Amino acid sequence: MNKLKCRINISANKGEGHISQIITGFLMLKEQGIIDLEINRSRNHPFTGIVEVIVNDKINVLYDMADGYNFDLGEVQAYARKTAFYFKRSYNEEYNNRYDFGSRIYPLGLNYHVTMKNNILDKPYEANLAHRIKWYIKERFGNNYSQHFYVEKFEDTPKPSNASP
Repeated sequence: MNKLKCRINISANKGEGHISQIITGFLMLKEQGIIDLEINRSRNHPFTGIVEVIVNDKINVLYDMADGYNFDLGEVQAYARKTAFYFKRSYNEEYNNRYDFGSRIYPLGLNYHVTMKNNILDKPYEANLAHRIKWYIKERFGNNYSQHFYVEKFEDTPKPSNASP
């Protein structure tokens, strides 16, 4: 089976924490050997809350993790017109109908903050040395905020219960 090649484009600016679960999912697919993954952080990417994924250099997918519909319409339209799929965290069909690309917006569905060890979003990015040292110490002692949201903390085998639902 040939691996899918996925290139992710995100903003280099610190922004929406909601994109962590999208990046985590792709990192897990990479760890399982299902995809080849490249993550690009760029100051030219205009959205802190939108993840652009290009699959096999052909299929564009947007994950809009921003709250509501507070965006620069011109910039979003430019991306939305070239995308095959547009998934929206704060999905609202009434709002979607206001945009010419609205019929291509799909609800993302259930989402919650989750991350994993070595997620690029959890590490200091272009931070000063003192900030990096502080992060490293917290990481070594298990005190980084992100460690409370590792995938394995959300996975468990169902246990029988005698309690009423």
